[in-house]
Amino acid sequence: MRNFVINVALLCLVANGIIVPWHRKENSGLEVQEGEFQSLPFIRVEAGNADLVRDRIEKAGGWWTQINQKIYSPIAAMIEIANDSNSTSLIAKESSVSTRLAMKIEDMYVAVGGTPDDLPSDFKVRRVGGSGPFHFLHLHGMDEMKRNKIIEDHRTANGVNPGSRHTFAALIKLESGFTPFKEFVPSPTYRTSLSAEQVQAESSGVKNILEKDLLKYLKNLVGFGTRAIDKANAPQVKAYIQNQFEEAGLKTCQQPVMVNGILSHNVLAFLPSASTDASFVILGAHYDSRPFEGAAPGAEDNGSGSAALLTIARTMGKAGIANKHHVVFSAFTGEELGLYGSGAFVNEFGTWGSECSKVVAGFSKSSFLQVEEKTVANTSQSSSSLLSEYCKAAIIMDEIGWGSDK
Repeated sequence: MRNFVINVALLCLVANGIIVPWHRKENSGLEVQEGEFQSLPFIRVEAGNADLVRDRIEKAGGWWTQINQKIYSPIAAMIEIANDSNSTSLIAKESSVSTRLAMKIEDMYVAVGGTPDDLPSDFKVRRVGGSGPFHFLHLHGMDEMKRNKIIEDHRTANGVNPGSRHTFAALIKLESGFTPFKEFVPSPTYRTSLSAEQVQAESSGVKNILEKDLLKYLKNLVGFGTRAIDKANAPQVKAYIQNQFEEAGLKTCQQPVMVNGILSHNVLAFLPSASTDASFVILGAHYDSRPFEGAAPGAEDNGSGSAALLTIARTMGKAGIANKHHVVFSAFTGEELGLYGSGAFVNEFGTWGSECSKVVAGFSKSSFLQVEEKTVANTSQSSSSLLSEYCKAAIIMDEIGWGSDK
């Protein structure tokens, strides 16, 4: 199977506050355009020349940040492409001393969430560029106390709903070189704690994660036309996901979730551990799609993540491996309207509603979900502290992709 590339929406971008005049190179092979709000230029790149562009910007003393096929940099307008019959190279034009002195990354932040109109007014006027829910801000002369006061006043006036697409969610200090959609690269220092026999069993299981299975699930999910939670086919979507979990040999249930007055459900599946001191590993993906009217197949957002979830669940369910930790597979609802499904999952951690409570009770012989007993016995213990104590790891897949030669 092709390697999965998990595009996690990391809330770290790179930006700087200098405004560079718009410039477009004729016959350069790369398109240089002005960013939103006529401020921060970007270079539109292809996969084959992105590394070259980033390298030349860094050698010229600049910073860069990339969102999809756009590499933003205050010196984008100073990059000239020289083409000849053998190669394509980039030549950085000389920049003035004042330009270089103005490029202070320590003054740069990114506001995450919403549109420019959703930003606090004091941030909006300092927006120098960005794309989608990522807004580059030049906050020169604004200290931490002032920034925090702006955020506090904005949230007091507007409320807090970090899952909403129209809510300012966070302000993050920038460091050069980050991108919000980043390929997952395992740590070079990682060393498995598994025995040689366990590694062999793991490798055998991974070999059964097949591209054909993922594509089958993806085509079936897209075939619903829409997975918006208020549509007539919502019960069929949930039933399909639950049936696939059950065919993998997993115990399943549906957790009720209220989404803007609409009753929907997370679909959960369990692979328990026999260990008495096991923690949890959560694997999740939201299954709903948008827009909310008309066709909304959501192949990438988030049919891809849901298909991967079902593929991995099928492989693990049929592998017969004695897993060290309890594994919970969760197909979340209500993500597109504000992370309602994942919020309910956390808030009811260990019980997940009456139906799921009955399902997990059947695993008492294997000491599965001991956290449920503690939840009942100690109602003062918050769901967040339970999650912190008993969740070993969580992998949430949204808008994932994989290499393809097609």
